[in-house]
Amino acid sequence: MSNAPAGFEPEDVALLTGPQAASVLAAALAPAGQQLVSWEVHSVHHRPGAGVSVGYTAVVLSPGGVRTTQYLCATTARLSFPQAPGLMTVAPAGLLRRSP
Repeated sequence: MSNAPAGFEPEDVALLTGPQAASVLAAALAPAGQQLVSWEVHSVHHRPGAGVSVGYTAVVLSPGGVRTTQYLCATTARLSFPQAPGLMTVAPAGLLRRSP
């Protein structure tokens, strides 16, 4: 996922709303020791030329075994504050970069 030109946005929508979205969400949760149990798309915001953002309702298992329902987001849009606390960057190859 990246700030791809509008021509790539159908692929981004397919990635973020299809079965492969699970790997994106799981990769973002993994550094905190959390596991993705289940997820569903809550909303899709497609801004042609500016990116795609998807909100998910997810059931997450904590390292202590507690299940919680969380709201997660994934976007291909350029972020105005990419170093915001709690933000996780997941590159297409699955590489992670955590914000402080």
